[in-house]
Amino acid sequence: MITQGKLRYTQINETWFIILSGDARFTLMSSLESLIKQAVNIPDSRIVIDVSQVDNLDSACLGILAKLHEHTLSSRPIMLTCEDIDEMLRSIRFDIIFDLIKISDDKVTNNTYLDAAMNISEHEMKRLYELIQKELKPAPEFYVNDTAMKQLLLDAHKRLCTIDAKTQSIFQPVVDIMEAELRNQ
Repeated sequence: MITQGKLRYTQINETWFIILSGDARFTLMSSLESLIKQAVNIPDSRIVIDVSQVDNLDSACLGILAKLHEHTLSSRPIMLTCEDIDEMLRSIRFDIIFDLIKISDDKVTNNTYLDAAMNISEHEMKRLYELIQKELKPAPEFYVNDTAMKQLLLDAHKRLCTIDAKTQSIFQPVVDIMEAELRNQ
């Protein structure tokens, strides 16, 4: 059963943990974009995106996540995935943008964050994991009008086109249709 999409986050020191779960669709786009803008504007920030609990991840959210490709960060962003999502992300070359770490079960464990985020002791990791779970909060919701939403969707798909030639061949027809629709408004 697909559950409603959720976007939660926390920031611990310079590390941002952004967790998507359920049906991650364009309705989360504005909030996701806002979080990413905040994260990349902090010097030396590290970003861990957890999509291991996602039932569905649409191209709009993927395009917002691809925005990280445009920024020079102190370390490459990390994306925690599950079997099905990992395969899809690799097929559209997200392994170029992120260090993809596949989680073998449905739960993020202490060691997952240890491997993904920081090189710290097991004791410190347990405290960090508990803190992350305690500190997670829902992302603020942003509402945009139809025209702004269409522009955000277009920009997200344009970003997907910039990953490499393969993703451009997949998403350019979608971009062309969206641009034509915006022109005809």
